[in-house]
Amino acid sequence: MLPEGPPNFEPSREAVRPAQKQTRLTCSTCGRPFLLERSPAPPFCSERCRLIDLGRWLEEDIGLPFEGDPGDTPVEYRGPDTKE
Repeated sequence: MLPEGPPNFEPSREAVRPAQKQTRLTCSTCGRPFLLERSPAPPFCSERCRLIDLGRWLEEDIGLPFEGDPGDTPVEYRGPDTKE
């Protein structure tokens, strides 16, 4: 049963939509718990935390791990003088 109102009344989405399971996450920047569906900047709890994380990447405080030197030749490489 929908809520009643004036003739031009439109019920809110929450009144029409069946209850959905909310996804609870913990912000990786501040550690605060939040609901993914209500976040303005997923997977962070806020735009502020998203920008803090971006700054960490740009300042190279965090990055992806790698093994070896960037100049090492990959194992899969086969040059023209390599015999199979």
